[in-house]
Amino acid sequence: MCHPPNGMSRLHTLEEHRRRGYAALGTQYLSKRVAQRGFVPFANNVIENTASYKFFENNHSDIFKVFGEN
Repeated sequence: MCHPPNGMSRLHTLEEHRRRGYAALGTQYLSKRVAQRGFVPFANNVIENTASYKFFENNHSDIFKVFGEN
């Protein structure tokens, strides 16, 4: 789930484990570890992936900024 040097990508939660906070917990942990190593954590996303877009917008607005939105 970590992309060199400090980005997060390819997050996927199995259907039967969704809506339980696991994705939020995982990204919170990873972003904290990345920051502890002196990097600025960030996430990338395809804007058409609305579920992922909403997840990062609602849970991790500190690491998720929108660039190039029309």
